[in-house]
Amino acid sequence: GEGAAGEDGCSVATTFQFQDPQPVHQWKNFLTRWGLSHYSREEPCLERMEPYVFLGSRFTAAGSADREAALRAQCQKAFAAADADGDGAVGRDELLTLYARFGFRPPWTEVTSQKLLEQAAGEKAQWMAEDALLYHDSDGDGVVSLAEFEDSVLKFDAVKSRAKKVKATKSASKLLSSERAWIQKHMCMQEDCPLLQQLDRDYDAWTQRKGRRAEL
Repeated sequence: GEGAAGEDGCSVATTFQFQDPQPVHQWKNFLTRWGLSHYSREEPCLERMEPYVFLGSRFTAAGSADREAALRAQCQKAFAAADADGDGAVGRDELLTLYARFGFRPPWTEVTSQKLLEQAAGEKAQWMAEDALLYHDSDGDGVVSLAEFEDSVLKFDAVKSRAKKVKATKSASKLLSSERAWIQKHMCMQEDCPLLQQLDRDYDAWTQRKGRRAEL
């Protein structure tokens, strides 16, 4: 819709309007809390993150009995494809080679210079390589390990899966149970968790408003 979500349905509040470099530190540092907001329900926002999170590969765990195991297996395959020298770490140069293969067509319909288009594609690959490295390199050693990659993918998938479940669940009580389970798994284990308490307060307030509207 229009307004806060912008023409493509992706909230400007998460600064996706800046194409390059991408706000990868914001994505990662606020991913879980952002996942609880309504912004994560907008598919374009999540889709724009995928080339960086998945290192250009396609991931799917639909129908898998063990979703985490399926994702880890796909992580190993994607990581091996990126790790050109097989040393168990993916660096900037390997990421640059990876993203350069994908090609890039900038949305400049008035530009016909092949040289300029090639320059833009090269700069785009450099930005993507640097942003992907910033996103995954948790310990700041300048390379991405398989463990770092798996951790990033699993956290992102948790947010993406929740967004789809929220959109698909029509029953408020079922959604409440689903949200409680998600928060307990990914954010806090204890029952007196402030986030769970806030969830219950929000649900109670919503049911009260719904009851008052029904009386009108």
